[in-house]
Amino acid sequence: MAAKTVKQFLLPDEPRDFPGRRMIRSILRTVHILGGGVLIGAYLFHQPQYVIEPWYITATLSGVLLFLTDLHASFAVLFEWRGLSIASKIGLLLLLPLMPGFEVAILALILTIGSLSSHLSRKFRHRLWLSLPDISQDQRHG
Repeated sequence: MAAKTVKQFLLPDEPRDFPGRRMIRSILRTVHILGGGVLIGAYLFHQPQYVIEPWYITATLSGVLLFLTDLHASFAVLFEWRGLSIASKIGLLLLLPLMPGFEVAILALILTIGSLSSHLSRKFRHRLWLSLPDISQDQRHG
């Protein structure tokens, strides 16, 4: 019985919602795009670390919060193409401190993956890359 409860919590039949979800995600997405854009510009124009750091935090924190809203709805996002794109962006972000001198290239790749994955049709973004039985994907807009 406990296993079913955990599965139902992680993968509910209907994705969970909360009041203001769409507006909150729109604000977070805007902050995320702004933070990421300024971050890549700061690296591109060789700004000092004290200029880069707040934008790195802004882009990272807003991205994490967006991802948490997806996970709140359902952990099914981890098995969808959009979840795979999020995981790849996180992996690339973790490379930043390990690959000095490649920041602009890494951030440009992250930006490219984010732009492509967010502008794919919902039908593809939400398609499962790993087929598991009984996963209900979140097909909402926003």
